[in-house]
Amino acid sequence: MCKHLILIFTIMVFCLATACQQGPDPSARLQHTQRPYDDQGHVFLTEFPHDEAHLFVEKELPGGLAMNRHTYDGYYVFENPDSVLHDRAFRGETVILYRPRTPGEKMSPRNIIYQYSLSQGNDNEGNQIWMLGEYVPPADELQWIVAATGRHKGTKAEGVWHWEWPVDPNWPEPPTPAGMGYPNAEEFSQVVPDVIPGPHDPMPPVYWFTDPPFNSGITGLADARVAAPAKEAPANTEHVEESGHSVIKVLPALRRDMEPIPGELFVDQFIFTGEYTSDDPDSPFNSMKIFGQSMAILKDAEAGYTPENVITQWVNMQTEDAGEDQVWWLGEYNPPHKPKLVLKVATGKFEGLKGEGTWHSVWPESKQSPDLPEGYSYAVAAEYEFEFPVMAK
Repeated sequence: MCKHLILIFTIMVFCLATACQQGPDPSARLQHTQRPYDDQGHVFLTEFPHDEAHLFVEKELPGGLAMNRHTYDGYYVFENPDSVLHDRAFRGETVILYRPRTPGEKMSPRNIIYQYSLSQGNDNEGNQIWMLGEYVPPADELQWIVAATGRHKGTKAEGVWHWEWPVDPNWPEPPTPAGMGYPNAEEFSQVVPDVIPGPHDPMPPVYWFTDPPFNSGITGLADARVAAPAKEAPANTEHVEESGHSVIKVLPALRRDMEPIPGELFVDQFIFTGEYTSDDPDSPFNSMKIFGQSMAILKDAEAGYTPENVITQWVNMQTEDAGEDQVWWLGEYNPPHKPKLVLKVATGKFEGLKGEGTWHSVWPESKQSPDLPEGYSYAVAAEYEFEFPVMAK
């Protein structure tokens, strides 16, 4: 009898120890891939309210999908006071495509299909860093510093933000200051250049789409599932070349109009809406609505977006047709390379669509400039190449 009780007790202790080792239920909080990072800290965020035009959008999409786009600001607090991230005010925008599992379910790490973000942060001297983020489950939530100015010029960095605070007794979640929304845990590694680039080169031009500015993100995204709502992309595609123009309306919200920054440079940041008109009136992309954000570093405040004046420009952009089927784009412009647009994810009848494109920083002489509708700021000419999905009949 005594031996029987000892056996039962031993089994209970073993089961309890096993449960402790397993930690919390993974469905309750996501566990993250462990990778060594040099720098650890957090950011406090506040989302701009729902009632401000275009700063917070949440809506259902066809095919059981939903979208959230929100703008935020806040500040970084990192353990290393010399970190490129520490003590920085920042502002950005993120766009999230997700599939609710139940009617009315809000976004969470468990239903996200694709997310990207673009933000910039200033230290007390006005030196800037620009952050690009991308989340393609099941990979980690990856971020890169894609441009840096002033005393951090040329610095590259990669890391993760955590959608939920990590399960780590040595890293407690900090209390949120009054007026802020919530904290996000972040980890980074950075590379500081041995030789500071020239006076007009905050970061050597690299197209992030094919070669991330830092290293381990290549593996992280390669292991992720295809960023598309379809279970698999269509087997057949048709090559389509497309050209046209967009009329753009710059919105007043969050406008940073040629603000001076250290290095005798200027930053220009704005949110925009618009409409794309194809040169082919029968194009499936004709009359698509546009919404996006642009961030640029310029040499001269008066010269505009000429190849001689732009140092770097980043754009995140969504287009949608009348049925609300969407195409999401990421754009980068680092002269002397031409601007580049890459299709990141598409929904509805565009599921499986692949594409790249370019826009013209200066209106081409070979095309007639359109008449601008009242209230619009300018027109942009563009060309694209697509692999369009061909559905079985």
